[in-house]
Amino acid sequence: LPERCWPYLDWPMGRKIMPVLSIAGINAATDVLTVKKHRFYNGDRVMVGLSAGAVLPSAAPALSEDSWYFVRVVTEDTLTLHPTRVDALANTNKID
Repeated sequence: LPERCWPYLDWPMGRKIMPVLSIAGINAATDVLTVKKHRFYNGDRVMVGLSAGAVLPSAAPALSEDSWYFVRVVTEDTLTLHPTRVDALANTNKID
């Protein structure tokens, strides 16, 4: 796999955690993350992680490294993160 960039998302595949995609951008006004061709579905569980020496951008103060979140798909390239699967499916309580 190519070297991961900051921050990145992981998702469980069976019993493995597979490194996935780099977050290309975060819109602080809408809480929408840009993750090109992410392939997630509403309700998928993901983890935000950082490459060595990286930090989360100030536009994402509520995101925590190595914490689990749930995806709400906006488009094939954008998504929002939520604290629970129920929130993601209902599109409520976005992580800002």
